[in-house]
Amino acid sequence: MTARVANHSAGERLQAAITDPELAHEVFRRMCDGDRLALIAREKGFPKGRFVEWFMTTQTDLYKLARVVRAEDHALAALDAAMSATPKTAAVMKLRADVLLKLASRLDREHYGESVTVERDVSVKVDVGLIGSAEELLRLIREKPVAALEAKEDADASAV
Repeated sequence: MTARVANHSAGERLQAAITDPELAHEVFRRMCDGDRLALIAREKGFPKGRFVEWFMTTQTDLYKLARVVRAEDHALAALDAAMSATPKTAAVMKLRADVLLKLASRLDREHYGESVTVERDVSVKVDVGLIGSAEELLRLIREKPVAALEAKEDADASAV
């Protein structure tokens, strides 16, 4: 019972705090410095789920921008790791750089994610009985595109 009362008062504290516009900017600054939303919620005594939901849904631009900032930090740290590698530390630094780049790609897919190009050959099977032969269709298009189609539609309608 006391846990439920404690959660209720934490929810009330959150409700009162989110009306302060400075809270969103503080959360943004802390996210840019590497803090996670769950940690910020815990330190402030807010219910994690409701706090994360509030920030991600009502402060969407700040949330996205903080992720971009963190992605750039990870990408630059990956570069530093790669550049500081020595023959003895190359394997560890490669692992560190790979992990940092993977994180950067998840935080900001547009800049650091892999791009995928899908190429596909498509073949279509057509029932000649339904649309007629290709030669007949090409002839109709060359002669009188609109008039031919209207005449064909009229002929098909009267045949039914």
